[in-house]
Amino acid sequence: MNARFFRSLFPRRYAVAASTLWGRVLRILLISSPLLVGCAQPVGGGTPMIIEANREPNRLLADYSRVDCRPLWLANSREAMANSLYWLRAMDCAAQLSPSQALTQANQTPTSSDWAGLWKQSLLRERAGTVPAEQRQRIARLAQESEDIPGGLIPLLQLWMDKQQLAAFQDEARARAQHLQDDHNKALADLREQQNQLREQLDITTRKLKNLTDIERQLSARKAVSADFSDGEERRDNAQTRSSSETNVKPLNAETSPAQPGSKMGVNNP
Repeated sequence: MNARFFRSLFPRRYAVAASTLWGRVLRILLISSPLLVGCAQPVGGGTPMIIEANREPNRLLADYSRVDCRPLWLANSREAMANSLYWLRAMDCAAQLSPSQALTQANQTPTSSDWAGLWKQSLLRERAGTVPAEQRQRIARLAQESEDIPGGLIPLLQLWMDKQQLAAFQDEARARAQHLQDDHNKALADLREQQNQLREQLDITTRKLKNLTDIERQLSARKAVSADFSDGEERRDNAQTRSSSETNVKPLNAETSPAQPGSKMGVNNP
């Protein structure tokens, strides 16, 4: 009703406005059409997915999860080396080997200077318990070959290298701890040896002191005996001296006693 009314009043202006409105709508549709084309509703409903124009075709990867470990190390094709499942299986096979078997397999595996050969040797010699310095050199050479490594293997290789670095740090920490333990044990052994030597010296000194004490006791006993003997001799000598003096005094008195009457008589008789 209103549209007919405005159309009857302003027929030309209404036509111009209508054409302008439809032009804007068409312009919006034309601009947004590429985006709408890029969206597709999957069959059966669900969220729309953006279809990539330059999407790579799907490639089927060979499954190496059940491949025998013996021929696995001899594989060197480009497809196998670019397959992450191959390297996961190689890690499992290396973990199943003993150190001696891993060393034998590393010597039997063809060595090459490319990244694949370095990675194989690193996996095997890591299990064989190689010298950490040599393992670090192989990993450093492997990092230098990163430009030739397929992009799909970079995350796996990075995880493996991080694990190797962590293992190296743990080995160094264990080596330092073992070195400190060895130094501690050596210091304890030296202290025990010094303690034994001091105990032996103490025993020797104790025996010497005991011997000196015994000698001093014997000397004291001898001095006491000799002193008693000297006292006895002195008393004996004194007794003999007194007895001899008494013997000498008695005859003298006997000789002089008869002469006294004569002398008196002589005095009385001139």
